[in-house]
Amino acid sequence: VEYTDKLVGRIQSKLKEIGQVEHTIILFTADNGTHPNITSSWQGKSVQGAKGTMLDAGTHVPLIVSWPGKSLGGLQSDTLVDFTDFYATFAELANIKLDETDPIDGHSFLPQILGTPSKGREFAFCHYQPYWNKKPGQFARSAKYKLYRDGGFYETGKDLREQNDLSKS
Repeated sequence: VEYTDKLVGRIQSKLKEIGQVEHTIILFTADNGTHPNITSSWQGKSVQGAKGTMLDAGTHVPLIVSWPGKSLGGLQSDTLVDFTDFYATFAELANIKLDETDPIDGHSFLPQILGTPSKGREFAFCHYQPYWNKKPGQFARSAKYKLYRDGGFYETGKDLREQNDLSKS
């Protein structure tokens, strides 16, 4: 994390040096969760990494946005963002109108970056196909709940390890 922070800092320093920091948006994210051998702390809870699984600790990753002069510094949001949303967001940033020839699975999250009112994405669908002998699967999720194809239903914010299947009640 420290090395990554150092490299991003070098990029930001160079952008400031050449006068382009306010004309550049930096988005930082990951493609999967933390390795199972790593335990992190989140909201006062210990969270074991679950990379390669369907648990939130294997699929839910942070998204950090920096756009000086445009984005609200220090803003934290629980807005649900899916990787399919990047295409729509970049198109909106470039003032490009999407039409029927574009893949329009995504929803622009530019309003959230700018701190303007927006309903945002209500749900996301994930088809997970791991390549290291793990079990594939699908789920749909909102910011609060996750529903698996097999009917398993969890309130992920309260049940990070998905041990309390709400479909049973």
